Amino acid sequence: MYAAVEHGPVLCSDSNILCLSWKGRVPKSEKEKPVCRRRYYEEGWLATGNGRGVVGVTFTSSHCRRDRSTPQRINFNLRGHNSEVVLVRWNEPYQKLATCDADGGIFVWIQYEGRWSVELVNDRGAQSPETLF
Repeated sequence: MYAAVEHGPVLCSDSNILCLSWKGRVPKSEKEKPVCRRRYYEEGWLATGNGRGVVGVTFTSSHCRRDRSTPQRINFNLRGHNSEVVLVRWNEPYQKLATCDADGGIFVWIQYEGRWSVELVNDRGAQSPETLF
């Protein structure tokens, strides 16, 4: 995966992105074909954590053909953390997203019927979130 950062007067954010994680998706029309790493990275979900405690989840694709199916909604802002989100990681086999904030709060998010919901919250204030993943 490649990321390009552009600077300009229109391109701004109200918060710093502190972490990101990618989960690739093989299109449904190609599920029966052998697994190909190149196809796996053509489209998928990008999760970001920022300094305002918001997790952004965006569906992205490297092609613009209209014959590919895309989700009905492609941008989500997941709220619930009380401090900056310092870690986001996908659990690809179970299609879940784990996020952790600076205060040690851990959220597990699932996508169901086109929406993202919290499946699990652990806010016991763990002091070292990096050791949890």
